Amino acid sequence: MKIMTDSNKKASGVAFTLLVLIGVGMAIMFAVDRAIEDNVMLRDERDGDLTLRRLIIDDITYAGQFLPSAEPKDKNESRKEDFSRLPVTYWHPRGPVGQVLAQRDWFPGRENTWRGDARLPASLVGLGASMSPLPIDQLAAAWSEPPIAGLPLKAGALAAYARAFQVVDFYEPKPAMYELSFPRTGEPKFTFVQAAQRRGAMIRVFQGNERELLGTNAPERFYHAFFVDTVRGDFEDLAEDLLTEEGMTALMATVAENGILAFHISNKKYDLVPVIADVATNLKFACMLAEDRNDRGKGHYPSEWVLVARRPEALANLNRGAGEIRWSAPVPRRRHAWTDAGPRERDELRRR
Repeated sequence: MKIMTDSNKKASGVAFTLLVLIGVGMAIMFAVDRAIEDNVMLRDERDGDLTLRRLIIDDITYAGQFLPSAEPKDKNESRKEDFSRLPVTYWHPRGPVGQVLAQRDWFPGRENTWRGDARLPASLVGLGASMSPLPIDQLAAAWSEPPIAGLPLKAGALAAYARAFQVVDFYEPKPAMYELSFPRTGEPKFTFVQAAQRRGAMIRVFQGNERELLGTNAPERFYHAFFVDTVRGDFEDLAEDLLTEEGMTALMATVAENGILAFHISNKKYDLVPVIADVATNLKFACMLAEDRNDRGKGHYPSEWVLVARRPEALANLNRGAGEIRWSAPVPRRRHAWTDAGPRERDELRRR
């Protein structure tokens, strides 16, 4: 018969404790990682005293949201600031997206403050002070910030910028992405869209192939800013049909006369600046490169964007935006103007 010594007992206890800790750790890992599709994952992780939920596609973070802070358990404990509306990652207010939209922000302030929400209600109250017995002035002025659009929907972060009555359209080809904001059952995984709807914003999501939707559902000369992602999965999965002359023409047809078409081009494998610059030049559009290399601000990720407009004047004010962003005019090479018919060579675009 084997005799269990004190040292053996201690060793067994330590081993058991380690196994328990490993099991708990694995349980936590599985609890914070949730698979949506084969290549789509949600991951919750701590960021200071908050929880950041990230949307990961093919191991790349495409969007995120800070989850609402829990209510204080103790009446003497102060409530933490709610960052759930703050659009993080490359949608951050201190990045190019925020700077494009800041041109129409009536009451700017520090990040995660939304003073502009008060503009429309305050205007309506002021107009109601007129001597007219009928609310004619109020009805005529019931217009919010100009309409904007995003392609695709993903987490719906663009909706964080939406004001009451403002139109924000999304074009989303994947049902799984749509269900992150509009689940068949249960609560949404990302609440940007539903929160915007509660504020009175007019959110529309068109589902299906993007180019087909642009031809059938998209309004003409409507959006004052249209934000487009140039990849659909990993860095190799380029949205080529949106980067051709025909694709850019279809997108720009929906943009207002002085509006901006913004392409998100952050990509470790390809430099897409020449493609967009050459296509824009062929179509006689102006374009500007925005390089955001900083990560100042809560949840702010660096990113690169190319902004396209019908005239240079629409891009002029962006040079006076955030000092953290480098603005420059890309030089067209005139050999990468992709078309639907081809060719669409990638070799020269690979980063070395």
